[in-house]
Amino acid sequence: QEKVRVYISGSVNSNANGWFNFPTFPAPDTKQLNFYLHSQGQAHGFPSDGVLNNQLPMEEPVDCYLYDPSLPTASEVESFKDRRQTEIRADVLTYTTALLTKPITILGEITLVLYAASDAIDTDWFAVLTEVFPDGQSKSFHYAPPAFRARYSEGLDREVFLTPNKPEAFRIPMGPAVHQIAAGHCLRLSLFSSAFPEYDPNSNTGNEAATDTETCVAKQTIYHDAVRPSHVTIPVIELS
Repeated sequence: QEKVRVYISGSVNSNANGWFNFPTFPAPDTKQLNFYLHSQGQAHGFPSDGVLNNQLPMEEPVDCYLYDPSLPTASEVESFKDRRQTEIRADVLTYTTALLTKPITILGEITLVLYAASDAIDTDWFAVLTEVFPDGQSKSFHYAPPAFRARYSEGLDREVFLTPNKPEAFRIPMGPAVHQIAAGHCLRLSLFSSAFPEYDPNSNTGNEAATDTETCVAKQTIYHDAVRPSHVTIPVIELS
């Protein structure tokens, strides 16, 4: 008996872009694929040297950027919007796959495992997945980037502040997505620390957010090596 009905978005000429029925959710035979972050330390540059693939990283330099709460990245006001004007900022890291040789159909909850450090005692991390088209457009296919506040990394019922410059593993739920990335396109992960005005910028001070009038610039460090393999886990199905 088919109990789940979902609309899978995708290219007009693909076998997606329509309604599909499944007996369960997650769908039967769903595979969890890990896409690992790689770079030579210039994922914040333009063009970025950040790479996303299924290979475990070995020894690689870290990626760093400065997050200034007084100059926050903007939140998206609509879905399927080209994000390149945000991605070229020096306070945004991007990691992109090679051109896909076959479509990838995403159906289910996405999770980011991020090995990161900050020189502040509290800060935010955001992550967005986009489909990169042959003309360069980078469009998000599911809205609501996760807002991950470091002080609540162990639950909303208590505050645990960061030890400055100490790398930690953060498991960040990115929410569900139902979309097919077309063959000849790329998948891209963007990392950043603000999405204003949808979310108030984290001041990085650790003070009470409602009354804080101070801010400080935070140096953010992202790790991707054999010991700290940052990756995004994506549920994938085969569409007949």
